[in-house]
Amino acid sequence: MDYYPFTIISNLVSDLLNTTKRNEKIKILNRYKDDKVIQSFLYFIYNPFITTGISDLKFNRALQLSNDIDEFNSLDAFSEYLRLHNTGTDEDLIKVGNFVTTYPEYKDLIQKYVTKNFQLGVDAKTLNTVFGKDFIPTFNVQLANSYQKRKDKILGKEINITTKIDGVRCFLVKN
Repeated sequence: MDYYPFTIISNLVSDLLNTTKRNEKIKILNRYKDDKVIQSFLYFIYNPFITTGISDLKFNRALQLSNDIDEFNSLDAFSEYLRLHNTGTDEDLIKVGNFVTTYPEYKDLIQKYVTKNFQLGVDAKTLNTVFGKDFIPTFNVQLANSYQKRKDKILGKEINITTKIDGVRCFLVKN
């Protein structure tokens, strides 16, 4: 069964894998810049705050547990389920297995998607260049500098301060 999101995602994946040059990858991504399916796909696999709790081993188990019930009417609905139910329980695995049995010709693509195991040669910086500054959340932690010595650089700016105690780094995020 042909399913539009997987067709267009397969095309993107193929295009990106066929080049190693960053500028070429940016040109490819720019062709898909306004495609909501591609944006959703890339956001899901590259957002570090989205986890699924499903490894390759669990994915293979999911195929054994499936009962061939089609539960999702779109890739977005499937993605949202994975985002909200990221524990990798048998119930989650059954739903993944069912999704795969609905689209068996895209098994490998779905497996990489669910396990977030794509090697496309792009990173958050590249995606943010094409899709907008904050498309994929990123953060960097300042290392081994005392703010006392750099007061002139931080006055009037919003900063994050981390505390390092006994070799453990703490990072505070204020929502």
